[in-house]
This record gives sequence, structure tokens and C-alpha cells, in this order.
Amino acid sequence: MIVTNKEMEKLFWKECVKMKNKHISSYIYFKKKRFILLVGIVSFAVTILVVIGVVLVAMGLFDQEDSMSTLNLGNTRIEKAETVNQKEAEESNGFLLDVPYFSQEGEYPTACEIVSAVMVLSYYGYNVSIDDFIDDYLPKADIFVDAETGLLTSTSPTQAFIGNPRSSGGYGCYAPVIVSALNNAVDSTTLAIDTTNTDIDTLVDNYVKRNIPVLLWASINLSPTSVGDSWRLEDTGEWFTWTAGEHCMVLVGADQNYYYFNDPYNSNGIVKYHKNLVTKRWEELGKRSVVLVPTAISK
Repeated sequence: MIVTNKEMEKLFWKECVKMKNKHISSYIYFKKKRFILLVGIVSFAVTILVVIGVVLVAMGLFDQEDSMSTLNLGNTRIEKAETVNQKEAEESNGFLLDVPYFSQEGEYPTACEIVSAVMVLSYYGYNVSIDDFIDDYLPKADIFVDAETGLLTSTSPTQAFIGNPRSSGGYGCYAPVIVSALNNAVDSTTLAIDTTNTDIDTLVDNYVKRNIPVLLWASINLSPTSVGDSWRLEDTGEWFTWTAGEHCMVLVGADQNYYYFNDPYNSNGIVKYHKNLVTKRWEELGKRSVVLVPTAISK
């Protein structure tokens, strides 16, 4: 069979068309597969984001009872630290003592009780620095792992400041320790008194309204407290559990809805916190408070 040039040309172009169609089909198939893969990836990403969103919402609803005037950070709801000044206090029919403010930010990450005590000392005219208070007046105790038992060991925070107040690894102390330190630092004209279990409104009426600031234990930024570390008490062998988030501030005023504080944490300054939330955190910390009063008033 003889094939003419013209027929060969037709066969050639026919094969070209077949090859072209084959390549086009392969290209379309590849594009389809890539599109399906892309849709799958996007769907997976959207599913993950939805799951994360549901989890965050659930965590945000964890502590709804603290919902007033709060920021929502995961499962921790933190009260906004709203600053307050004398003019704002008067406009709210409140009052605000002029107590010198010091911050614990930087060198004293766990020294809230000490910094608060030094603010009160300064208010009464005592020239005692934060370092002086730590080094010369504050009872302190190390926390360590006992070599024999392998147990975390220290004393009670009612007896000494636990750890190093200049370190983020320090813990803190409770009212009796600050009472002891203050009475070591002052002269006979003033006296520190443990007013633990005295209602906050009573502290305001009996002391703050009489120009006497109050050291009050609550929590950092009034966030919810939690169960902290536990250690064996060296003198009794009993176990003590620290309340994580413990904090101490100086109560310096109030109005109908808020208590005012000199808050040493993170240079918060002079702030106001809602009374209901302050009371709740104060109760969680054992209703602890301390006043430094003129000796004549204490009798």
C-alpha cells in the first residue's frame, strides 16, 4: 500500500491532535487533584480553628461569677486595674488617702508584702527602704529539699517570709510576719496590729476613714487563686499548701462600689477594684490584714 505525502500529513496531524488532547486531559486531571487537595487542607484548617474557638469559649465561661468589669484570658478572668485619683474619688463621693506609692516591679518580684509595708512606713514618716526592710527587719526562711527525706521543706508563712523576695522563685508571708517586721522597724509612737478576720468595711470605717491605711491580702490583679506548692513544715512535720496568686496591697480609700489600693504589682499604681471581687479574693487568702496605728489609738 502506497501512502501519499498528503495522507502522511493527515496522519501526522491526527496524531498531534491525539497527543494534544492527552496532554490537556492530564493537565486537567492534575489541576483537579491539586484543587481537591487544597480544599482538603482548607477544610482541615477550618475544623482546627473551630475546635480551638470552642475550647477558648468554654474556658472563658469557666469562671463567669467574676464577670463584672473583667478581661477574659483563657480560664482566668482578671479584673481591670483602673487607676483612680483624688478628683475621681471625690466625684464618686469617695475618699483617698495620700499614701506614697512604691512598685515591686523589677528587683522585688515576690516582695508585695514588703513593698506595701514600706509604703505605710513612709506614710508615717519612717525612712526605711525596701532593702532595709528585707535585710534588717523581715523574718525569712529558706525553702529546700531535705537531704534525708527528699521532701520540699520550710517553715510556715505565718512565721517567716518563705524564699527570697528578690527572686521570682520566692513565695511570701502572712500577717504575723509583717506585724513582727513593722514593730521591729518603728519606734514607740506607732504599733502594728494583726487585724485578720476583720471585715473590710469595718477596716474602712475604723481605720482608713481615720487616715490609717491598711495592708490587705488578696490576689494578683484580683485573678482567681489556685492551689500552689506544698511543703513539709520543719518544726512540726505537718504539710502546708501555698495559695498561688497571693498578693498584698495597701487599702487607701473607697466609694460606694469600689475599694482603692496602692497596688505594688507591675507598677499598677493607685487603682480601684470592685468591692464584691475584693471581698472574694480576700476571703480566699484567709481574710488577712494588718494596720500600723499611732500608739495612742491602739490603747
